[in-house]
Amino acid sequence: MAKLYGNLVGSQVQALAQGRIGIVPPHCKDTPDQVLWRDYAVFQGAAVGDTISMGVLKSTALVDPLNSVIANDAMTGVRWDLGDVSFPTAFAAALNVEWGQTVPLVAAMKANLVAAPLWQLLGYLADPGRPIELLARIAAASTAPPANGTAFIWALYGRAGL
Repeated sequence: MAKLYGNLVGSQVQALAQGRIGIVPPHCKDTPDQVLWRDYAVFQGAAVGDTISMGVLKSTALVDPLNSVIANDAMTGVRWDLGDVSFPTAFAAALNVEWGQTVPLVAAMKANLVAAPLWQLLGYLADPGRPIELLARIAAASTAPPANGTAFIWALYGRAGL
């Protein structure tokens, strides 16, 4: 199974907000929620079971589930598991994101955990005290895995944590 990293090479967008690279819109700067990570991965020879690293965040990060989204540009019939290595389906199990659709993470989250730190969102019993890598895994494909040249896109908003 392959592991993909975003085309922005997993760059933390928080650093970009300091003005080094201008991909963070000005209206997002200094807002209560910040862009934690934004990236996209383009597939070449993808298979069911392949994963995408959506970023490494502090375990205490607060992810804004209403503004945090996943999307794709031209995939149909692909289902995604969202979580981490310990809890691979914590955010979503077999989440369907159709062609051109943008899905907020809140669609897959438990209502009582919307304001919980990342470690609780994922299902840990206690704070692991280490960074957590969020993963998107191709869970299933009703027709075929993502075609070459198609992209999986994500934007995570929230607070970086303590």
